[in-house]
Amino acid sequence: MKTTIKILFFFLLTGLIITGCKKDDNLLSEEEIAEEVADDIAALIGSGNSGLSAEIADVAEIAEENLPDTSKTIKSDTLYVVDTTIVRTNPSGTVITYNYTYQMQYGYLFDGVKLTGFFYEGDADGSFDAPRIASSTSSVSDWLFENFEIGSSYYILNGTSSITSSTESKVRNKVKIKSNSQITVSNVKIDKSTLQILEGSLNLNISGTVDDQDFSYNVTVIYSGNGKAELTINGNTYIINLSTGEIE
Repeated sequence: MKTTIKILFFFLLTGLIITGCKKDDNLLSEEEIAEEVADDIAALIGSGNSGLSAEIADVAEIAEENLPDTSKTIKSDTLYVVDTTIVRTNPSGTVITYNYTYQMQYGYLFDGVKLTGFFYEGDADGSFDAPRIASSTSSVSDWLFENFEIGSSYYILNGTSSITSSTESKVRNKVKIKSNSQITVSNVKIDKSTLQILEGSLNLNISGTVDDQDFSYNVTVIYSGNGKAELTINGNTYIINLSTGEIE
């Protein structure tokens, strides 16, 4: 009887050990988690998928388009404010599809009769679907565009953004990512004619889960000025293609 009990206990213990090993085998390594988070960051800041870089270009365009009419009606120490809602959807037939609603307040700042800046406060909610990744995001941004001097060819943007996202990867481990990003936008230069981002950086405090495994990173994205950006995370450097919102 005692021998039987010992044998049963042995098999029970062995089964628990095997089950535990299998569970550990399913966990992603730190390097794999960082790689998945890099993909998530690329999607968050892309332009072709209506990410943060697209929002920056859109707001810069609003500042440029409305500037002539506003300049004609300048009054001393005036704050011009507009409240509006816009919907941004992908062009027909594109590989990347998206639908975002922006609730925004923006306006021009004057010191006396001198135009000193353009402020933007926006909430954006929506989703996109791309070949490698699909995501739903919600963001809040508080930005200030400066450098309105006559003859200047670019704006300088500083501010903050907060983005919450729920993402599904379609490649590698096909993970589900939930993330929250606190972003500081620093000295981002936008060409006034082309609306291309020339240089600048984004500092991200990003945390969340990859398939229920926790992560937290503090990373910097540096705009390269050629439609790309550089991201270093967990010791590895990635090149982000802004037009696709993907790692190259």
